Amino acid sequence: MTRSITIEDHRGSRRVDAASFPLSVGGAAADIPLPGLQAGEAAAWIGISEGELFLQAGDRGESIVCNGVRITSSQWLRPGDTMRIGIGRLRLAIRDGEPVLSIDRLPVRTLTEPPPAMTGEIPPPTAGPGSPGPLIKPIAFTPSRAPLHPSTGRPFRWRPVAVLAALAGLAALSWFLFTARIVHIRIDPVADRIVLRAGLSGWGIGGRF
Repeated sequence: MTRSITIEDHRGSRRVDAASFPLSVGGAAADIPLPGLQAGEAAAWIGISEGELFLQAGDRGESIVCNGVRITSSQWLRPGDTMRIGIGRLRLAIRDGEPVLSIDRLPVRTLTEPPPAMTGEIPPPTAGPGSPGPLIKPIAFTPSRAPLHPSTGRPFRWRPVAVLAALAGLAALSWFLFTARIVHIRIDPVADRIVLRAGLSGWGIGGRF
């Protein structure tokens, strides 16, 4: 909870109690004078509500920017906030557990005004002079689950090949069984060794070929 605040500016450092709030921010006669502001109505006010600091825009229409955002009504202040009113800069920090408000003059390179806030619907961009062509409108993209390099022919199927091979084997076995002839060879006297030279039909089964 904020009960007092230390203000540091070109006049030195001073402590301000909560009872002295709100503090006017403006010209030389204000509670917090800023460089470059003329005397008159306050450009802004710094107040305390429920122990918290806040910044309130004044009635003179001065440009007030807090952390890069233009302020037109009120804004709660937190340690690390940087405010700009005209060419004056206010920075809020915590030092030894107490809030400190430092005021100085903005460097020349940071005086560029931010663009005004846009209201309403933002119109779509259009092709201007020197454009290479009409703008390309994005479309919804749905990733495909297809392989990166799909096959150009039909997939090879092993089942028909296996069925055809089995049928061919059965046909060859049936042809052998129907065309084979049994030959019984008897030798008297019995020879010690018998050599029979034949082709595919020379299979021996129980002494028969």
